[in-house]
Amino acid sequence: MTGLLYLTFLAVFQCKYILLLLLLTCFVSQLETVTVQPGLSTSIDCHISPDIPFYLFWIKIPVDSIPVCIATAKMYSADVKMCEQFENHSRIEVKWNQKIFSLSISSVEQTDIATYYCGTSNYGEYFFGNGSKLVFEEPTDGEYETVFSTDEVNYAALNFGNKQRRKVQKRTNVETTVIYGAVRHQEEL
Repeated sequence: MTGLLYLTFLAVFQCKYILLLLLLTCFVSQLETVTVQPGLSTSIDCHISPDIPFYLFWIKIPVDSIPVCIATAKMYSADVKMCEQFENHSRIEVKWNQKIFSLSISSVEQTDIATYYCGTSNYGEYFFGNGSKLVFEEPTDGEYETVFSTDEVNYAALNFGNKQRRKVQKRTNVETTVIYGAVRHQEEL
């Protein structure tokens, strides 16, 4: 009887453990590409489920640079803690409303071009979204076209003003010297 009771306890404990592991699997969803015109504002939303206790975070990975923590939050708290580099950053705001972890950037600049990852941490397990790549839209003939290779774009301002022409004196007595050279090639046998 004791053995049967022990086996029942083990089976119930194992089932609860498996159920807990299934609940801990988290679904993080975010857009792949976000396009914005320079100087305008944008927002990247991260949809989180299910409702279990864990930590949330936003990470920025700039082109050719190391990842940077933007903000963290706890599941059952509306408080968002900005990471050190973004504590006094007036253009970046992060909000958490228990379902959507939102990152807003106002007056988007070239330094904002990066891939932004939303993620969760739960008992040592980390879950990430696919990342949202922020790219600029560039004007062409009054309309906007998306530029996807932002790391390859270079800007230059050119000014072609009216330049005074200088007079070039023509040479009338030009000596021509012709030099001939011979090259002979002999193959070794």
